[in-house]
Amino acid sequence: MANGPGAYTDDGCAVEVYRRLPVGEDLHVIHLVAGEGATILDLGAGAGRLADPLSLLGHRVVAVDDSAEMLTHVTHARTVRSRIEHLDLPTTFDVVVLASHLINNPCERRRHQLLLTVARHLAAGGRALVQWHPPVWFDSLSAGDVGRSPR
Repeated sequence: MANGPGAYTDDGCAVEVYRRLPVGEDLHVIHLVAGEGATILDLGAGAGRLADPLSLLGHRVVAVDDSAEMLTHVTHARTVRSRIEHLDLPTTFDVVVLASHLINNPCERRRHQLLLTVARHLAAGGRALVQWHPPVWFDSLSAGDVGRSPR
């Protein structure tokens, strides 16, 4: 359960931690794959770690998260508050991003629902970028390994 100062999401994520996470190399990978001025759907956008910098690079970005508190920190992308698996926007996107290892959810049904949302919002010829690690990767991490390869 959540302990410590500041706001927490319903699933126990500290908003301030996500607000302070570095962008890292993900931004450059997405920008390169997307191409100039692409439409991008950032699923599980949190506090806008990727959505805002991508918007500043000229992309039209929609940031989706189920936490209103997280979305208050998104300042440049359009925001939509929704659980990913319930999202049904009337448009498709050049790139759909499912970062932060959301696909590593242990529930097979949930993973399937996440991928259905990705597919439903992907334009013909579009690209899905899904961040995934094999389960053993998580076992090899140490405290403080944010954005780094495991030891």
